[in-house]
Amino acid sequence: MLSDVQFDLWSMLLAFGVFQGFFLIPLILKGKRPASIFLTALVAIISLLVINYLFLSSGLYRYFPHFILAPNPLFFLIGPLYYFYTRSLLDPGFVFRWSRYWPHFMVVLLGVLFHKEFYALSADEKVGFFEGYFALEELQASWWVTTYAFVHILQSLSYIYLSGLLIRRAIGQSNGQKKLRYLGWLRKFNLTFFAYWAIDFAGILWLTLANGFFHEVDYILMLSSAAMIHFLAFIALRQQKVFKEVFLADTNGRYEKSVLDTDRAAAIMKSLDELMERQKPHLQGDLRLSELAAMLGINGNTLSQLLNEQQGKNFYEFINGYRLEEVKEKLSNPHFANYTILGVAMECGFNNKNTFNRYFKKEVGLTPSAYLKSLD
Repeated sequence: MLSDVQFDLWSMLLAFGVFQGFFLIPLILKGKRPASIFLTALVAIISLLVINYLFLSSGLYRYFPHFILAPNPLFFLIGPLYYFYTRSLLDPGFVFRWSRYWPHFMVVLLGVLFHKEFYALSADEKVGFFEGYFALEELQASWWVTTYAFVHILQSLSYIYLSGLLIRRAIGQSNGQKKLRYLGWLRKFNLTFFAYWAIDFAGILWLTLANGFFHEVDYILMLSSAAMIHFLAFIALRQQKVFKEVFLADTNGRYEKSVLDTDRAAAIMKSLDELMERQKPHLQGDLRLSELAAMLGINGNTLSQLLNEQQGKNFYEFINGYRLEEVKEKLSNPHFANYTILGVAMECGFNNKNTFNRYFKKEVGLTPSAYLKSLD
């Protein structure tokens, strides 16, 4: 029955892309909303478009004629979905309201209107149309088809460019190493997504300048679509932590209640620095996260998030860093010459000898006694 269906190399690559797309969807849905919803919709739409290409390249269109070109208007949703996906990742307080943002998605109706005459054809007429399409070596591209293609490509590129500006601004405002690494991954994804549409734009431009339609361009456009899914699948399989925390905004629930924007975070970190220098709470050996947070007027969950994102440290690493500097300062101070090293450590907030020795050696590269001798 399916003897006229041929799966060549192109078709196999597209089929693999479709498989990866539907493999990713349940993984993505485990992430934090609304980011996971936007990314799920993106992957689902691109997968449907790749299936459309797969049916055309393999001959399956003969058995599913009404599916061919049916997903095409969804091209107009990719740009807005990607933009709001990026916003939801970069702004934890972002709330998507359909009543406010619906105009971004209404352009999909343009795609429906463009295809309405084709949708009205019978199954045999659609099959006949594509039989004629593949029988020709070259086709003349009408100005209307070319204009439609340019419109949806430029629309997507515009949204991706705006998303890139959001990422660039976030990078400029961030001073945490871990946060910068994560934003770097988002920038790579943005550049890959931009390249995907740039290839489409170049392909359509080629057809316009050549005043024809070549099947080789179709193959390039097909693979560029599948490449986006391959990119995400690679990260999901090889960089699982990055995929969860960067692309799904999944931090295991630790920071779900945080709605801090960049300016607020910077203000809190500035207050924290002033507090540590002025009041020296780290000298308290039993200092707890909740107590330090209360001094700043915030909750412990928020402080933990800020230290993780801005400093790349947990609470104890942050506090022990200040204690270590106090120890080094006192060891070089003649007023503490009669103190033992452990006595100095206790004065500076350390309350466990083994913890102190281990941390000192890790950060300084010398044992406390070797460091003291180096001061002579």
